[in-house]
Amino acid sequence: MKQFVWLALVMTSFQCPAIADIAPPTTTQTMMQAVCDRKMDLTETPAGVKTQFACSTCPRFTESKGRKEEFVLTSAYDGAFSKPGVSEVIMTFRGCESHASGSGGTVLVRKSGKTWKQVAYLASQSLEDCLSFKTGRETTELLCRKNDMHAGTFSVWFAQVSASEKKGLTESSLLRELEFGGNTAGGELANKKCFELVPETFRISKTNPLKVEILVRGGISDQTSQDPPVCETSVEKNFAFKIELRYNGTRFEPTRASQLAIKSVHDFKKSWSVKQTL
Repeated sequence: MKQFVWLALVMTSFQCPAIADIAPPTTTQTMMQAVCDRKMDLTETPAGVKTQFACSTCPRFTESKGRKEEFVLTSAYDGAFSKPGVSEVIMTFRGCESHASGSGGTVLVRKSGKTWKQVAYLASQSLEDCLSFKTGRETTELLCRKNDMHAGTFSVWFAQVSASEKKGLTESSLLRELEFGGNTAGGELANKKCFELVPETFRISKTNPLKVEILVRGGISDQTSQDPPVCETSVEKNFAFKIELRYNGTRFEPTRASQLAIKSVHDFKKSWSVKQTL
């Protein structure tokens, strides 16, 4: 099983696992045939750096089914997600879903002989910043850092992604109550303040039980004479917190020692008096 690791330091710039690291173009085309309703487009970027795979029409299982819009492959992770011993790939796509539905979706495909078949689909923000790990059931799951943007205010959260024969693809949020994010992408001031609270790095330690270490940084900048009253530049992040999660066999939960760090995050958030809903 290949594992793809990317620790993004700038929350609006993610690097995705390349499909080329999993399979050659001919195999990827076969995988795409399990996703697209019609003949897919295979195009080169202007610089010829990589090959882009996309369905030329929104597939039947998407919100915009049948629309002439590209369903673009953005990242992929291989493993045995739904049951032990199978060869599967989680493929994430951009397009064919509304912003409310995540602006894209995730498809699970499984190798069957010389072909691939679609097993499950989940409309959601693309899984473009994930770490894979193996469970005690000998299946593969993903821990992903995800983000969303609305009116210049962005939110960041973690999600654990798993699959099963009965439930298909499922996604559960972790630490969502901490409301990571900021208003420095052109968002409105929060009580005359610009703020950022972002999980800058995360990694999985292959201990028993599995452990996740998250480094959270935050900063606040007073803006008393901002015109227009928006935040368009990053603030100096001079607060740092470390949070550790342990895998209990089903999901990741904060350790007792991390409860103090989580309390520090909540105290830090009180630094701006207007409650933010990110």
